Amino acid sequence: MNHSGGRFHGDDANRTPPETRTRSQLIELGLTRSELSTALERGWLARTKRGIYALQVTELRLRLEVVLLRSPDAVFSHRTAAFAHGLKKREPAKLEVIVPRSRRSPRGARGRSRREARRMTIAGMPFTPLAATIADLLDVWPERAVAESVDARFPTLDSRTAVLAEARELPARQAKRVLPLLEWAPENMFSKVEGRLARALQMRGWTVRLNSSFGPYLWDIFIVEANLVVEFDSLKFHTDEQAFRVDRARQNNLVRRDVRILRYTDYDIDHRFDEVIAEIHDEARHLRDAPRTPRPSRTPRSPSRWDERHCLDLYLHLDVESDWRRR
Repeated sequence: MNHSGGRFHGDDANRTPPETRTRSQLIELGLTRSELSTALERGWLARTKRGIYALQVTELRLRLEVVLLRSPDAVFSHRTAAFAHGLKKREPAKLEVIVPRSRRSPRGARGRSRREARRMTIAGMPFTPLAATIADLLDVWPERAVAESVDARFPTLDSRTAVLAEARELPARQAKRVLPLLEWAPENMFSKVEGRLARALQMRGWTVRLNSSFGPYLWDIFIVEANLVVEFDSLKFHTDEQAFRVDRARQNNLVRRDVRILRYTDYDIDHRFDEVIAEIHDEARHLRDAPRTPRPSRTPRSPSRWDERHCLDLYLHLDVESDWRRR
């Protein structure tokens, strides 16, 4: 399995010249005098002149090393392990560790006590394995955020072979949460937006296919149980004359195949994602139940503000909200 050990090797710190820190900055980082001496002895820092030190490893690596000095039995976990495994892009502001129940949490990290912790080594440091890290993330992140991180890191089922095997060895309670998340991947994804939409719908219980063909045309998302296509487009796409003509022909082709369609813009995805998902889910439920039940008793639609008001009024409201968020 390809882990992101390079994030902890300190390669960036070996450039010329290396980053420097003052003694007071290192103390603010949490180092005691004794730990500063140890960092010098072990080559994590080099004194360049009085009160000035050059980093010989990345600052993150230095923080990890110091935590292990304080608690040698600690295993880095949760968001710290997520960064190591490439599930998180930003360096963790706060380190997280698992420690034995008989030990206190080390200074400089948030500790969680467990009887034992699964561990693996990345760049010489102890971390929870990938599947165990995903299980831990489900306790601190929303489920959809964990799923999207997994999809970004492992976009196909083939790329998940190792972590799926690992997840099957987890305790039953954890495996029950992690396996459903891993057993679906955004296969045939052409963009991150497609993957994000498809994952959100899959988590609502739908069978979702990406970039499915109907006749000579491809469509972004197809919900199998509802015979429903979901398409989203950018303004740039619709300003191209040829694309505009093709778009009308392909939609007519779809309608003549008795396939329903909902269409959205990039703006909708960026500014009202949850509303879009709720609307698609509502329509899919309505369509799924239609063939099996008499018209009066089929699952009714749940009207939203987008059914009752003109879209230009609602888009104006979203623009105002967006402006306030940027201030």
